[in-house]
Amino acid sequence: DSGVEIAMPAGFEESFIAHAPLPIAHPREPALFGMYTDPTFSRGYPARLDAAGLHVWTPCEGQDWFSAYDLTPDGRHLFVLCAPLGLNDATVAVLDATTGAVVRRLPVTAFVSSIAIGPDGRELLVAESQPLAGVVVSRLDALTGALRHQATIASPTSTAPKVVANPRRRDIP
Repeated sequence: DSGVEIAMPAGFEESFIAHAPLPIAHPREPALFGMYTDPTFSRGYPARLDAAGLHVWTPCEGQDWFSAYDLTPDGRHLFVLCAPLGLNDATVAVLDATTGAVVRRLPVTAFVSSIAIGPDGRELLVAESQPLAGVVVSRLDALTGALRHQATIASPTSTAPKVVANPRRRDIP
C-alpha cells in the first residue's frame, strides 16, 4: 500500500490554543480532520483535508467558538463542540463527515470543555469543570443528547478537563 500524500495547507493547525485535540484520521478514507485557523488568527473552524483539498466548515452559530471535536468510529459523523463566549449553554453540532452539513445539534452546559465519542458511536462523553463541584463527566445518548450517566470527580484545580472514550478504538483492521 503506497498511501496517499496530501500537502498540509497554511492555516491547518495541529492545535488551537492549548485545548484542541490533534488531527483525527478518517478510519476508511484518505482524509484528516482538524482545526483551520482563519488568516486573522481570531477563530478556528473544523476542517476536512483530503485529496480534493481543504474543506472548512462553520457549524457554530453566532459568537460560539469551535473548541473540541471527535469522529464516530465509522467515520460518518464529526461531533463538534461549539462553546459560548458567555455563560450561555453550549451545543454539540453533529456534522456529516463528508459534506460538513449539520445533521443535528445536542445541547450541553456552558462549562463543557471536552467531548469524545464512545467506541460503538452511540454515546457522547462530555467533561466539564464545575467551579465548586470539580470535574463532571457525563455519558449522553449520541442521537438524542439524553443523559445516561453522570459522575463527579473532586478536583483541586480549575483546569479544563479532557475526556477520552477509548484511544484504541480507531485501530480498524
